[in-house]
Amino acid sequence: MTAMGLMWVVVGMAAGGGHAAALWRAAHRIGAGGCGAGPRMLLVAVVLVGAAYAGVLLPVAAGWASGLLAASVLCAGVERWRT
Repeated sequence: MTAMGLMWVVVGMAAGGGHAAALWRAAHRIGAGGCGAGPRMLLVAVVLVGAAYAGVLLPVAAGWASGLLAASVLCAGVERWRT
């Protein structure tokens, strides 16, 4: 894998993890305003459209899925320890 492809995987992981964290925060109403659906969907659109133009949609999707899974497991672990 090239350095550019690896960079896009990392971008996908960061975006997927941020998406999962924003969903968790919105579900638990943490913070004053929280992150609404609009900014999350804008993040999805920007990352996926940018990856499509760069020709690296599959590495970004794989990174997104792994970041989403990792953040979801982390948030579930936090929830388990809170109860």
